[in-house]
Amino acid sequence: MNIVKRMEEGGTVGNRKRKGPKKTVRTPENIQKIKKKLADSPHRATRRLSAEAAISRSSVRRILNDDIGAFPYKVQMQQKQSESNQKKRVQFATYISKKIVEELLKITEVHWSDESNFHLS
Repeated sequence: MNIVKRMEEGGTVGNRKRKGPKKTVRTPENIQKIKKKLADSPHRATRRLSAEAAISRSSVRRILNDDIGAFPYKVQMQQKQSESNQKKRVQFATYISKKIVEELLKITEVHWSDESNFHLS
């Protein structure tokens, strides 16, 4: 449709409003449904919530993030840092930073022993 015809028919050259129902599942009923399921089992996976509520996973994630304020991430356990280990790490970082600033160490020439290669098959 050309711009002149669109202006004559609608009085504007902007896009017309689309007809039909608004496509959303973030209704108060669905938000309450997800809240209730989370209250029953707070560690439930988003895939399971999605299947039980008959709502897509992306919509469940949107409800969790935007409407409920929850973040659907699994908590990862980490090794606790001892105070002596923490001091050693700070000393090492300070030492390396000084060497880089003084240009006695080129960061591109350092071999980091904790590097890993992951091959996906």
